[in-house]
Amino acid sequence: MTPNPTVRTAECTLSATASFVADILHLRYELTNGTDRPLYVFNKLGRMGSTSVFDTAPNTVNIVRGANRVTVGKALVPVPEDTEVERLYVPCLSRIEPGQALAETLALPHPLVPFTWYKSRPLAKSPLSVPLFFELGYVLATEQVEQLIQRLQTPYGEVYQATWFPLELQEKIHTGPLLDVQVFSAR
Repeated sequence: MTPNPTVRTAECTLSATASFVADILHLRYELTNGTDRPLYVFNKLGRMGSTSVFDTAPNTVNIVRGANRVTVGKALVPVPEDTEVERLYVPCLSRIEPGQALAETLALPHPLVPFTWYKSRPLAKSPLSVPLFFELGYVLATEQVEQLIQRLQTPYGEVYQATWFPLELQEKIHTGPLLDVQVFSAR
């Protein structure tokens, strides 16, 4: 596979790079809003073990093991068919103004362990080497979107939040493969 660290959609541009320092995977991304409207990004996932959805951590990510890849991402995730939930998990959001960019650097323990808010961590078996992809979920501001999202002051700082958000309004942008990583699998 040829690395493809920068991708563009009609709304935005995503660039990402990944590298290792000891047993830590460092993943840096930058998302640039290329429209004349604000863009909201589902990039503020809750800190593991926290009791508040507003206590977010930059290193909390979805890690989804596919057939021949692993995708690290920050996005709304559909509820698996075999799972019942009382309430959908909606990450807090960042707002990117027209022409502006959002950048984050993540530090993830390696090998990676699959995780979403709906699936517990699988039993660890020998890690497999697979290509790493990165994705972000976002939505362009419209009248409907602005009615769903509110800006809040919390004990953890200012955040944008939606109590509920329709999955079908989310767009995703993907980049990769960035490099090969080790990921545990229950398969």
